[in-house]
Amino acid sequence: MRALLLSAAILLSLQAFPQSALRTDSVYISGKVNYFEKYKDSANAVLFYINDIVLGDELTLRVKINNDGTFKTAFLKTGTQDIYMEYNDKLSTIIVSPGDHMQLLFNAGDPEQTLSFKGSNSQTNYDLLAYGAAFDKESIRIYGAEPNARALKNNFAVRDSSNPDAYKSYVVTQFKADSAFLANYISAHALSPTFVNWAKADLKYRLASNLMRYPWLHPRYAQIKDNSFKVPDSYYKFVDQFPVNDPSQALTSNFNEYIAEYRLYLAAKELGKQYPASSAIALFARQPFSFSKDVLLCNAFYKLIHDKELEAVKQNLGVLEKNVTDTYFKNKVLAAYRQAAHIAEPLAASSFKKAISEGDSVLNNLTAKYRNKVIYIDFWGTWCSPCRAEMPYSKVLRAKFAGKDVVFLYLGVQSKEAEWKAMIKTLDIKGENVLLSNNQFSALSEKFQISGIPRYVLINKQGKVADGNARRPGDKLLVAEIQKLLAL
Repeated sequence: MRALLLSAAILLSLQAFPQSALRTDSVYISGKVNYFEKYKDSANAVLFYINDIVLGDELTLRVKINNDGTFKTAFLKTGTQDIYMEYNDKLSTIIVSPGDHMQLLFNAGDPEQTLSFKGSNSQTNYDLLAYGAAFDKESIRIYGAEPNARALKNNFAVRDSSNPDAYKSYVVTQFKADSAFLANYISAHALSPTFVNWAKADLKYRLASNLMRYPWLHPRYAQIKDNSFKVPDSYYKFVDQFPVNDPSQALTSNFNEYIAEYRLYLAAKELGKQYPASSAIALFARQPFSFSKDVLLCNAFYKLIHDKELEAVKQNLGVLEKNVTDTYFKNKVLAAYRQAAHIAEPLAASSFKKAISEGDSVLNNLTAKYRNKVIYIDFWGTWCSPCRAEMPYSKVLRAKFAGKDVVFLYLGVQSKEAEWKAMIKTLDIKGENVLLSNNQFSALSEKFQISGIPRYVLINKQGKVADGNARRPGDKLLVAEIQKLLAL
């Protein structure tokens, strides 16, 4: 397997990459959960996490399981890519393609080990399962059998590597070892071409994402001020070796994550730390190749929509219309904008009462007793390092609003009760603490589109969601936002 850091002389020219749009079509998934009767009170739904390359976001789809254990769903997907299925706290990776009709079968008590496939991409996914088992075995050999041992070591490397070159050396060495393992695995097995291409792209863009996240993730994990840690410009020499204009690399969701980081990097490099939205949009519109231009522009516009900066979107719609060449990409962003701006609502929509979802019901039950108070909700888990890293900042925030009408509601997820109680004491989490059931968390995950934690939500004094993706406790701007809600 080639080393990661290729010389520029052997890199393919960006102009050689195809400019055609990725195909978009529906994916149809049906399935059966064996022995569901025993688990339906604690795990009554399947969650699918679907990366959206157009919006630069991960969407959460909750599928309720019928009493006989069957379920079915459908969703639009752009390009072949991995998605994630979660049931009963167990996560599985599945590769899907636009137009797929796929059937899944697994046992409720052990979905990871019993998952089987019929229909489209079956061989690809059986290859993925077998490779995943072999990779996990190799990871245990290297890092030990402790749960999440590899992930923990990688998190410690981010936290403890104050030297950017030392961190880069660590992740590149790991990439080379992973690549050598993959090359040996490929040579020893007859594999689906789709799986082989996915596995190579997945390793490559996982490395790229790790390298790009380090400059902002290290200060957070090490609990130091962001502006006190800087990486030299030479650190980013790796960027040219991870092209963003190659649609074939979008097989892996790590490509989406890298695009998101690259967009922020490019804007900061060319425009500085602070810049108006119009400048960033103009910068992305100047990119020379259609695929990366489309993705960067659509991601940037959707981020503005998500952050409710609708006036900035309105002022720059002409740039979107003129520069995004993929019609589906363009229309998807425009639809998101119209929905956020309440433009062209369906006829007589106001005459229909909106149905109360299961997520609404769970949220109401959790927050009803705190009416007339601002509620800051913190979704966290005992196993989540970023969650724990924010708790000292949360303690400072609680002190800031002591005696005020602000409730800090800490919702523990996917954690064992004994460990959850011990962690509350260890981290001094004073406030309202609730350990969510799997069913409660899956309902709230769909409502707030939670695909990872920590996640924060602000509820106003009237009991309405003020921000479904609020700032983290360590963000200095959060204080002003809570004060604004108190004043209303």
